[in-house]
Amino acid sequence: MATAPQQPQTGIKNADELLTLARAYNLTVTIDTKQGESLTSHVVNIAIPVPAAHKGTELGRTIAAETLTLLWTKPTRKGTRGRLDDATTYSVDGSRKLRTLRAVTNAVDFMGREAAKYAREAAPLPEDVIDAPFPVQPAPAADPYNALQSSLSAADMSSAVYDVTATKGDAVSGCPAQEGKRLALAVGIKHGMGARTEGDADLFTVDWRGVEGGPGEIVHTFRRRTETTEETPAPAADERQHVRITNDGPAEIIPTRQALDEINAAKMQPEVKRTVKRMSASKSTAHIVYRDGRTVYLRPATPDDVFPTPTERPTDAELTGEIDAELAAYYAETFQAVADGSALPVRADMIQPGMDVIHAHMDETRTINAVTSYVGPGAPWVRPTWTFRSHDESTTGSTFPPEMHLMVTRASLDTVFGPAPVEDADPAAPVDEKTRHWAEGFAAKWWAEQNTGEPTNAALAAVFAHTVKPPKQEAYPLIREAITALTPPAAAAPLFAAHAAREAAEKATDLAPASLHRLVNHLEALPLAAPPARHVRLRAARDTAEGAWESLRAARNLPAKTAARSAAKDAIVRARAAILAVQPHASRMHGTDMPATADEIRAAALAYTAVGGTPDERSAIVTGTPKVLVRCASDSGTGGNVTAEITAGVDSPLGHIPAHPPIVLTFRKTDDRENARVNAYRAIGRRFLVGVPVEYTDHRP
Repeated sequence: MATAPQQPQTGIKNADELLTLARAYNLTVTIDTKQGESLTSHVVNIAIPVPAAHKGTELGRTIAAETLTLLWTKPTRKGTRGRLDDATTYSVDGSRKLRTLRAVTNAVDFMGREAAKYAREAAPLPEDVIDAPFPVQPAPAADPYNALQSSLSAADMSSAVYDVTATKGDAVSGCPAQEGKRLALAVGIKHGMGARTEGDADLFTVDWRGVEGGPGEIVHTFRRRTETTEETPAPAADERQHVRITNDGPAEIIPTRQALDEINAAKMQPEVKRTVKRMSASKSTAHIVYRDGRTVYLRPATPDDVFPTPTERPTDAELTGEIDAELAAYYAETFQAVADGSALPVRADMIQPGMDVIHAHMDETRTINAVTSYVGPGAPWVRPTWTFRSHDESTTGSTFPPEMHLMVTRASLDTVFGPAPVEDADPAAPVDEKTRHWAEGFAAKWWAEQNTGEPTNAALAAVFAHTVKPPKQEAYPLIREAITALTPPAAAAPLFAAHAAREAAEKATDLAPASLHRLVNHLEALPLAAPPARHVRLRAARDTAEGAWESLRAARNLPAKTAARSAAKDAIVRARAAILAVQPHASRMHGTDMPATADEIRAAALAYTAVGGTPDERSAIVTGTPKVLVRCASDSGTGGNVTAEITAGVDSPLGHIPAHPPIVLTFRKTDDRENARVNAYRAIGRRFLVGVPVEYTDHRP
């Protein structure tokens, strides 16, 4: 196949890329090279070709005056790089210096668009060709690239996204999506390298077949995504879903927030990063390979995804099979989980991947990863394979006969089959008003003692042991109903409630009674945002802080004040440790923990201001406008550094109500001519992946 003649080059990578782009736009390029003893210089002149219809006219002289002159130099010694010493654009109005390579690239791109526009305007109309008194020569075959470039230039590419596929023979594979902002420039470079491009802004192809130096015999197809109309709004953040595939197994659907949390943890959290062998991620798509052998692929779910309908949950009788009373009693005596109802004996031929099986002697659970069944000839058997946990354990389980029982937790059964259906209970006898008030009194005592755990018989007996007349166990079901009805609302955003409590602990270090009392109030409310296992420690920290607060108030002489201050310092240390035990991330505000949607910001602001906030603030949070506020300030010294305080919150007539402690970033200015706000936007503006407005303000500390 005949190849095009080699175009003159400079041997400098950046310069040759600009030449390729200019030739792709059909601009006139001349190179004047001078070789010296220690330096080689290249004077590159780029001009717009004047159409024949405009030659000799005022417009033609204007077009001819638009040129770009570049001076590239490169030392002759080995291993040196070339540099751009001068770049000047000329026009009929004068000349202008270009300071950066980006500005030069934009100038070439602008000249190429202008050249295409002049060529379109000078092209003869059909009626002009028909009525022309001179013979018309047949036009050469038009390059489809010009039509494609015109379509891309006319289309709005600010928010366009293109899905890309690669075709090689009969095989078609997907490629990462590309934004359309600078796609016209990329297409021009590809065309300059020899690829054939054709189509329009909605659908076009880049054909690399037969191109030397290309990626191979491949055809890339770019298809523009259709924009979302007002009739079909984009789903809210809580409604979006992701596809999660583990070890090339079946695809499962999970909430987008859960997928993003896994991606952020694998990228940012040190304890999780240590378990990742390698990872590649782009926006909300990720491929994670863990050191324990798991390979996880995450991507956004599409309307074309089809997921298998979950099978109907078997009944307990179907899972257990025939079991006599003596064997059931043996299982209840051997396994505490079977005795309290949190586990169920399941036949070996009914087990499935994902079930958690309890070990009889080690009192631990292992998760089934796969199940192998053998039906004959000979005796049938079932062998489970466990999920990998460490190199010291085997993942291969024992071989069981089909009728043997394995103790499976009910929580894992709910995960595999879905929640068990609630059976209709027999109608209970009506409860009179006096008995209901009596049960509510005991329920109020339960919550007053901050017993937010499970109200078991033992827990109820321990709470009511010191009452004048403890209730009998026959009344416990009625008291449990009252406890459920009087359950206080849990914290909507536990992390931000912990942040507020941690800040109260830091402010209490001034040992003022008011600051310590504020810490006591935070510790009083924090169990609503903590798991039951942490409640005892939080109550102990609250009691210690409350005792120190009372000692500070009552201290009148120097020894008493010294002892009270020492007790307060110890109480603050205990409170800080209890708070961080509930939410370890509350030690400082992380960027990955910042709420991203309007609902998340409102929930975080309510939790952050739950203690100490006024009713007007809570009302303003509900009715205000969520946004992210970035306060920017230059340092007071040289002014070369910028400090940005980032806070998500709610904008209201009361001001900006924060939802979390501020995130403080300090970085060097990229442009000393601009103020701190503009430099902050250029440095961190693209990092915000939030669904609310972001406002930058100049702030003088």
